[in-house]
Amino acid sequence: MTGIKENNTNIFGLIFSKDRAMQLHAVLESLNLHCRDSDAMTLHVLYRISSTAHRRQYARLKDDFANVVFIEEADFRSQVLDIVGSCRHILFLVDDNIFTHDFTLAEVTSALADNPDSLGFSLRLGTNINYSYMKDAHVAQPLFESVSAEVVKFDWTEAAYDFGYPLELSSSVYRTADILPLIGQVSFSNPNTFEGMMAVNAAIFGRLQNRLLSFRQSVTFCNPLNLVQDVCDNRVSVDQQYSARHLSEMFGRDIRIDVARLAGLVPNACHQEIELEFITAPATSAPDVSIAPNGTNAPLVSVEMVTYNTERFIGGAIESVLAQSYGNFELVIVDDGSDDDTEQIVSSYTDSRIRYIRQPHRNAATARNTAITHAKGDYILVVDSDDFIDADYIKDVLGFAEQYPDADFYYPSELTLVDESDQPTGAEWRYEDYTDSAAIVQLLFKLGKSVIPNPGSLIRKSLFERVGLYEDLDTVEDYVFLCKNALDIRFRMVPRHSSYQYRCVATSLSRRFDSRNEITAAALNDMIGRYEPQVLCPQLSQPAGPDMRRKQYFEYLMMTFYSLAQVNHGRCAKPFRLCGDYYRTRMLNAIAESRLPTGSAWTLTGRERSDRMYREAIDNLKGDRPDEALVFLGQIDDSQTELQDIDYARAVAFAQLGRDDQAQTACREQLHATPDHQRALKLLRQLLSKINSQTSNKINTQIAQGNNHA
Repeated sequence: MTGIKENNTNIFGLIFSKDRAMQLHAVLESLNLHCRDSDAMTLHVLYRISSTAHRRQYARLKDDFANVVFIEEADFRSQVLDIVGSCRHILFLVDDNIFTHDFTLAEVTSALADNPDSLGFSLRLGTNINYSYMKDAHVAQPLFESVSAEVVKFDWTEAAYDFGYPLELSSSVYRTADILPLIGQVSFSNPNTFEGMMAVNAAIFGRLQNRLLSFRQSVTFCNPLNLVQDVCDNRVSVDQQYSARHLSEMFGRDIRIDVARLAGLVPNACHQEIELEFITAPATSAPDVSIAPNGTNAPLVSVEMVTYNTERFIGGAIESVLAQSYGNFELVIVDDGSDDDTEQIVSSYTDSRIRYIRQPHRNAATARNTAITHAKGDYILVVDSDDFIDADYIKDVLGFAEQYPDADFYYPSELTLVDESDQPTGAEWRYEDYTDSAAIVQLLFKLGKSVIPNPGSLIRKSLFERVGLYEDLDTVEDYVFLCKNALDIRFRMVPRHSSYQYRCVATSLSRRFDSRNEITAAALNDMIGRYEPQVLCPQLSQPAGPDMRRKQYFEYLMMTFYSLAQVNHGRCAKPFRLCGDYYRTRMLNAIAESRLPTGSAWTLTGRERSDRMYREAIDNLKGDRPDEALVFLGQIDDSQTELQDIDYARAVAFAQLGRDDQAQTACREQLHATPDHQRALKLLRQLLSKINSQTSNKINTQIAQGNNHA
């Protein structure tokens, strides 16, 4: 896993945190203050955030604690297993721990080595614990056995409350060889379910490891100030000055918990409400800047953010950029004449790195060009105004670009799709690694869409200076730019990077299908005039006579446009169909003017034509070419054939393309004509089952994301 440092001889620490930067800061500060050999431990923070404001605060923590490995939660169970599996001992902590007494990790691991009958070493238990905060009950202490002057152990199988709870996440050290076999078999999705699954399985250790170690006096406790999860209804303070929201606001004003004042505190419970004192931390450091070649301070990266009426989302987009761990950037916001509150929202930010430019409403293309011409950086990073990026995104993509300076265009390997509520949809758009620009040209033409994302891409400004800016178009200006210039661009995919969250909303410019398809068809025709035939049609590289090459080329063009017409069926397919008709005529003329055999399906008529088109369609389905299969199926005249499976074949093609709605419609049309068509009925059931499964997965994902940390 990215960020995990392999170390099988020492100890790893793993702190679970969510939306509590203030309290996490206290954990880290007090641990550094009291752990006299903290440098012997590799400390990880596995964290979740629910807003860009929290994201910015965790980015500050990363700067303050450079030796700590911060990992944003993605797949909780896999991340935990990766971390635990990379060390010999693991210390679990949570973000409301506070350390109060000095200790060494060497004492802990040595005691574990000398006491194989002990399951773990608790830092929160000791002879001073006689009360259970969570149960609000007096605790009968177990019989303590002396291990050394500072360490004791006891039989946890005979103990009650916290003493009888040996597997927990808030301050215990375990041998990973002991617990990894267990946690590798159980299912969990957040810290609460993780601890719960360990707790219910603790009895399996009771026969051979029924002892638990601790210091004679506990060295840490949990201060239950607030609740940021809804999995367990834990008891917490009712004092609103310690609410998660209020502490977050204080952290934003550079106020911190004074952990030094708590040194020497002796709690009587593992969880104890303690009144806090606060101090003012050093102010946030100024943004990192570099010296430009002309000797002036200049940003290296210009973040391009084009906006039009995105008042709902632009604040989150801006905050995600300002929260970046890398600071040498400017944010160039170009407002394409918004008539909502976008301008007021942007104006509320006073960060000097923001430059706001407003222009009369035209389109995104001209706004992008405005951003590029005003950009001061060597690189342009595209962040759409309704998207947001993780705190290390610029650092990751820029670091890759600086490592591989031979390219012009660095694009992300994936985009994470989110809905209008910032929740992941469960889908990702993944991109291939294309090092051959000619292959990109072929795919741009064949697919009629981009295989290189514009959002999240880092582009050298010198590229635009070399090949020109975007065309003045209503939409898909980035696709047209690539269609014109891909052969002159050096691409590199960034294989590993922080997340770019791409928002899917019905009002996105890319949803304007009618205008999009007209512009796309025109761009494809421009490519035909711009590139040599063998660049667009790779099969022309095979030896053939000139007549066959002309026929193959026009057939390829015809099939490309007809395929796009089928894929865009019902969404303004006319521009593609008209182009397909034109190149069909060119193909037929090429056949007529040559001595080529006339056995092409396109030269036939009547029933023979329909039957041949059906066979061609089936062959293409078997060859995993559903778009071309749809072209042939679209040429069948139902009145000229007795075939009974045309709609079913169309349903299979749509299903292979992932167009499940159209596949369902075709299945129902087949069943309307042939009610007992078993294959159509089976496919329809599979499609409906798939939809139900996807809906269930999405609901489960949202539930899991709602399971906030304790």
